[in-house]
Amino acid sequence: MLNNTVYRLKHDKKLTIGYFGGSITEGAGASEPVRTWRAMTTAWFAEQYPDCEIIPIQAAIGGTGTELGIFRCDRDLASKKPDLVFMEFTINNSGMDTFEIFANAETILRKIYAANPYAEIVYLHTTSKDRSASIARGEVWTPRAAFSVIMDYYGILQLDIGEVLRAHVIADGGDWTTVLKDSVHPNDMGYAIYTEAIVNLLKRNLKEDGNDELLPARIPERLAKVVKDAARLENACEALRAAQEASLGKMLPEWCGEAASKALREESDETETVPGFRCVSESLCGRYDNYIEAVTPGAEFTYRFIGSCLGLYVMMAKDSGDLRYCIDGGKEESVRTWDGFCPRFNRAYGIVLPDKLEYGEHTVQFCVSDEKAEGSEGTAIRIGAFMVW
Repeated sequence: MLNNTVYRLKHDKKLTIGYFGGSITEGAGASEPVRTWRAMTTAWFAEQYPDCEIIPIQAAIGGTGTELGIFRCDRDLASKKPDLVFMEFTINNSGMDTFEIFANAETILRKIYAANPYAEIVYLHTTSKDRSASIARGEVWTPRAAFSVIMDYYGILQLDIGEVLRAHVIADGGDWTTVLKDSVHPNDMGYAIYTEAIVNLLKRNLKEDGNDELLPARIPERLAKVVKDAARLENACEALRAAQEASLGKMLPEWCGEAASKALREESDETETVPGFRCVSESLCGRYDNYIEAVTPGAEFTYRFIGSCLGLYVMMAKDSGDLRYCIDGGKEESVRTWDGFCPRFNRAYGIVLPDKLEYGEHTVQFCVSDEKAEGSEGTAIRIGAFMVW
């Protein structure tokens, strides 16, 4: 079934592999990076095909799902034109309804295929102790069901490595601590079990008698056209064609570039920066080239966009605070850029502002709040990009 992958390995002697997902793809819980399923899968390819160049793309971010994935897909994954993509978002889409999962997943698939029509995708369903318990009780887990429908609709290979892990735990006496570092993230043994299942799938689907030519992916009519979130999908997907005129479904702008002068500098004087904010020419947790930062309450700026919704690509850090915002002069709202993981590590994260807007031009006033979470060490706000659709 992975005939194009076989072709690349056989004829091109080169394979670019993308890994797109959350913390389980990133490797949280492993004792060292080489013990993750991602690293061990890459190593397997290198061992099996020693005469081929294997190029891995690490495009996973812990604690994030498809809501952020639809925006960072272009930059983090599709722009590198991967030949084979392993995708994993089931756990981090818990709580999202079926229709939104349909729209987001389908958008990501189409972005991958737009960048490389010959790309092949393997979707991985992972699990947690609690989710496995609910499945054992016969309960339906919405994200797994929704992703299964979309992947089946597009003819994409799927593997439920979560079920493989659950079967191992049951056979070994039911003790989840033998395979999970916590209730979600595998330890080295858990990742080894995940890797073995993936490798077995690859062995079954990498047949030497595959295609003698590359065949483009079959892209059916958008399934999300028949669901309630169709308008959002249309906007995000049409970005592939209309980004030049509307800037939809994109990460923008790169703040230390030319675009910074438009949003962060006063209209009357483009050489004077907005008081309280500064451009930082360092990466946002290794996920974005640069960001803007304010640490003092009261720092503010205005942002204008064309679309129907706006999100923020932010740094979640131990000193992160709350950000107030007001869209088109309406009611002032607030978003928090800190959570319980922040004292342990900084990470990039996507926050979508909840207002549902009519498609068009909108103006948002942002202001750093003097309020913050009880455990935060400060009121800092750090924004790498805006997410617009």
